[in-house]
Amino acid sequence: MRRFTRLTNAFSKKVENHAAAIALHTMYYNFVRIHQTLKVTPAMAAGVSEKLWEVEDIVVLIEEFELANYKPEYQFVVRQYAIGKGLLKRRLVGDATNRDLGALNK
Repeated sequence: MRRFTRLTNAFSKKVENHAAAIALHTMYYNFVRIHQTLKVTPAMAAGVSEKLWEVEDIVVLIEEFELANYKPEYQFVVRQYAIGKGLLKRRLVGDATNRDLGALNK
């Protein structure tokens, strides 16, 4: 894996990104890729999984995990105000302070 070598574009600068790349590679290697000598995936040979996974299954698993553990930092409401011929958007952030997002459709 090119994540371990420093002189490439795929080098991980953050430990979190490196850990995520290693986890994805390990998941793919053990559950998706069919081993040449085993003729099945390593997970199926070890009895961990009974089915052949696809990359789509891994994506669904990650999305379900992120949705279950999502905690927003701020709760905000976006309101649109029509001013003349343009449109100005304002945002109410968690502490209820108004911040201009800029005028649109000038």
